Order: sequence, then structure tokens, then C-alpha cells
Amino acid sequence: MLIIPLVCLIFSTVCCSVEISTEKAPITTGLFLHMGYSCESANPNLGALRDGEVRKRYEHYICGQATCRQGEIFYETCGTIAKENDCAARYKHYYNPYPECCTSVECN
Repeated sequence: MLIIPLVCLIFSTVCCSVEISTEKAPITTGLFLHMGYSCESANPNLGALRDGEVRKRYEHYICGQATCRQGEIFYETCGTIAKENDCAARYKHYYNPYPECCTSVECN
């Protein structure tokens, strides 16, 4: 599994990241391949995906998305946030699509 943090700064006080991990999940034989699918996740909630397909909210408690690219699934989640003084975390509802479901930070 590969995790790549992508860091961004907002107003020089807030740090957020996106975490990306991958799963090798090629479909090489069988009905899914015949039906045009190119990835099959070990996660039964995600299942099979076509090349280029994006699934948001594949787990009810995870804010993220999964994308199939040439037999590999790329998972993106909100990652971590850090805040400075006079800032507060604003939690979003998990039922919103990714990335609107990610927690944000607001500063005075």
C-alpha cells in the first residue's frame, strides 16, 4: 500500500492533507472481465469497477472515494488537519459526497 500526503496551506494557518493509497486489483478472467470491469476490490462493499470509474462514499463511515485505473484502485480520503490558535474544527456530515464530507478548519 502506498500513501502519498498532498499538503495545502489555507490562509497560512491551516494545514490539511489528502491521503492516497492504492490496491492492486486487476481482473484477468471471468464474468467481470467479460462485462468490461478492470478492477475488483478485496472490499466487498466496493466490489468491481470499470476503468476510470469513481465511487464516492463506498463505506458509510469513510469520507473518501475510490477510482479504478488499469487494474489498480486509488483511494482518496480527507487525511489529517492541523490548526493554530483561534481556529476551530467544523465537522461535516459523512453523508455528503467526497470531499464535501471532510472536516474543515475556520479561523477568526
